[in-house]
Amino acid sequence: MANSDLSRVDAEQAVRTVEGLLRDGKARPPDIRFPQSLRGVVVMAAEVLGLARTTFQDRLKRAKQLHSLEPDWSLYNPPSLPESTEEITVRERRRHSEENKHLRAQLQASHDELNAQEDIRKVLFGLTSAPLSPPSWTLRPMKRGGKLLEVPVLWGTDRQWGEVVRAEEVQYHNAYDPKIAARRYRTFIESGIDLCFNHMVNPDYPGVV
Repeated sequence: MANSDLSRVDAEQAVRTVEGLLRDGKARPPDIRFPQSLRGVVVMAAEVLGLARTTFQDRLKRAKQLHSLEPDWSLYNPPSLPESTEEITVRERRRHSEENKHLRAQLQASHDELNAQEDIRKVLFGLTSAPLSPPSWTLRPMKRGGKLLEVPVLWGTDRQWGEVVRAEEVQYHNAYDPKIAARRYRTFIESGIDLCFNHMVNPDYPGVV
């Protein structure tokens, strides 16, 4: 039936459908945007009646014009809000307090460990913390005479200077101590220098990493 010939029965059905959804709190009126989890009542009512949204909107308009019928928007029953945080039980408050105390203790233990490590570095090795100030050529590519300069990288980590491995303990396959470590490190540096300057074409480096 065209909306221009809307019967009173169809008009009442449209109005009742809207009011039922509002009363049940299943949809919100057109002028209310929250909660966003609820869909608009016009869209839902149109789906309930199997009509397009624009067709149903026009039906509501014609219901008012032809039959002086329109939904009672005050029937909207918004969903209840979640419980306030003020209603947390005493037991939950106690649990939160204990968790907070435990986390603070862990944080303090971590600070103490870092301080102890810093003291060891200062006392035993004479090392102190200082801000990093890397050379500019390590932060961006550099050119000289139109040529992009290469930067050699020597990968030397996990030296384990204090470790001692006796040959008799590993069936004489290997041995290790601070003297061997120093000798190996010297070989490492000298081999790097040899590769960079004696086995490369036109070696020209701003530095080495």
